[in-house]
Amino acid sequence: MAKELITVANLDAYVRKDLGKLFITPNRLITAGAKDELRSRGVQLVYGDEPAPVQPAAPCQGVCGVSRAGSAPAGVDTLKRLAVIVVAILREQYGIRDEKELESLAVKILKTVRNSL
Repeated sequence: MAKELITVANLDAYVRKDLGKLFITPNRLITAGAKDELRSRGVQLVYGDEPAPVQPAAPCQGVCGVSRAGSAPAGVDTLKRLAVIVVAILREQYGIRDEKELESLAVKILKTVRNSL
């Protein structure tokens, strides 16, 4: 099996932006310069297998400023994206899988964000 060499020049192709990590699997090598660049960006270097990509959450249903009937106020696209990110974080980093709990927490988080602006 051929090894993949990760350098400063090709670093972005390997960084998991959804996790803020770069995974060094057994078939990857990384240069010292690439390690330095990761450190300066605040990207975590992880030695081990890369997890599957985070799947987008189900469409918002009353969570992100869209009523269940489907009317959408201004700025809903931004709210939808934020809700998807919040749900992905709750799933990936906190291991929450229950859809009702995800929706409840996402609503609380989005309200907190809205009220702090």
